[in-house]
Amino acid sequence: MAPLPVVDVPVRLKALVGLALAMLVVQAASGAWVSTNYAVLACAEFPQCQGGWWPQMDFAQALEIWRPLGYTQDGAPISFQALTAIHFTHRLLAVLTVLVLASLAAVLWGYSTLARPARVLAALLVLQVFTGVSNVVLEWPIVAAVLHTGGAGAMVVTLVWLLATTRGQSEAERASAYARRFSQ
Repeated sequence: MAPLPVVDVPVRLKALVGLALAMLVVQAASGAWVSTNYAVLACAEFPQCQGGWWPQMDFAQALEIWRPLGYTQDGAPISFQALTAIHFTHRLLAVLTVLVLASLAAVLWGYSTLARPARVLAALLVLQVFTGVSNVVLEWPIVAAVLHTGGAGAMVVTLVWLLATTRGQSEAERASAYARRFSQ
């Protein structure tokens, strides 16, 4: 198998890819937290949740990680407000993650050598938004849930692909490489 060609990009773009990957991992972890706590149905409408923009939520109980699944530390069932907070946190993180990933795809589109990963990233982002909203409004159909999880995994692979095939260069390094290219 031939090695992947490496594309020189500004250091800031390489950092944006790293930030996007970190945000995606946090978002995927919050999605896993939604799924394992069965919190997807706590907000059964979109874009609002329980008829409002900021429903009653218990973030302290929602973000308590070391507890039996579905229960508080003292053995009582986790409250509906905690389930709502779990779901709502995933939505809030989704907005931030979509903004970063969409920005990244738009920037990548400007590099002819990175147009393919830009298209893949943009398509996967559309899939994620569509399947995420579908999980809520269609009451968690298995096809949408599986596509949402698979889409997140494919986005991770795409971002790792970008990290592996790009090399961050400072402006001075890029100018020097550009000058060498034309002086030969």
